[in-house]
Order: sequence, then structure tokens, then C-alpha cells
Amino acid sequence: MPDSVAAFLPIPVWTDAALTLQGLRISVLELPGVWLVSGDLPAFGAQSGVDAEGLGAFGQAKAPGYALRKARGRLMVIGAAPPAATGWHAAGFAVSEVSAAYRAIDIEGPDLPVLLARATTLDPDHPGPCAALPFGGVPVALCRIGEGLRLHVEAPLAPALWHWLAAAMAPDPVS
Repeated sequence: MPDSVAAFLPIPVWTDAALTLQGLRISVLELPGVWLVSGDLPAFGAQSGVDAEGLGAFGQAKAPGYALRKARGRLMVIGAAPPAATGWHAAGFAVSEVSAAYRAIDIEGPDLPVLLARATTLDPDHPGPCAALPFGGVPVALCRIGEGLRLHVEAPLAPALWHWLAAAMAPDPVS
């Protein structure tokens, strides 16, 4: 019987994961905490003090805490402390702690425009209000951090995105 496990790419050791490829530095970051908020976002914002609009794609995040718009009525909040108690709130929103479900990948360097052209059809000069988009075929929530980008990816999809990044920016083979 053939060994089907050999066909899968290895999962990186996330604590040591780093790539330096053609003018890019790619690393994995441990997020302080991640919460999904669903429902009445203005009510959530009024109660928590978190920006209920959230950042769209290519929005400039200010660490350590920020909020990303995932969809209408859905925010991803990143920070050291929960934005509100988990569960349903009478004001019409729910908060779920999902820190273990996400990985963050930071990308910086002068070849970032080259990577963006390969990874997504979204124009960085005309981004939309939603941070959720496909990046290299993998769904992510994307924002700017300093001069670079941060990709928030669901943990089970992180290895696929990591290997795509390595292949997309690998040196071109010599003919």
C-alpha cells in the first residue's frame, strides 16, 4: 500500500519559522489574543470602546490592539485583553475567543509589491472595507503593520499559505 502521508508538505515548526526570499522577510508572530465579534457592531463598539468599523484590507493597524472587518456584522479583534465577556450580550452581539484558531504571518521588505501582484487581485491603492480576502488562494484577514503586512490565517491553513509563500518568492530556476 502506498504511503499517502509522504505526499503532504511538512508543517513548519512555528516557533522557528522564518523565510528570507528575494527581498522579503517572512515570519510568524504569536498574537496576544483573538476574538470574533458577530452581530450589532455599533452596540459592541459603544460597550467596549473598540472601533466598530474595523480596518479594511491594507488598513494600518497599531499594535498591540486593533480590529479587522471580516464581513458585515463580523469583526476580528486582536489584543491582550478581551474586548468584552465571551458569549451573547443583550445589546445584540456575541464575542467568541478564538486565539488558538489563528496564526499571524508578518511580511516586510522591498519586494512586497511583487508578492502582492502574485497573491491577490486587490489593488493596494484602492482597498475595500473588508480585511478578508484570498491571498495565494488561502483566505486571510490582511492589514498593514508598520511598513509590512500581517496576514491572519486560520491555523489549519497556515502550512499551505507558508509553503505557497516559499514557492511564490523562490528564485527563478536557471534555464
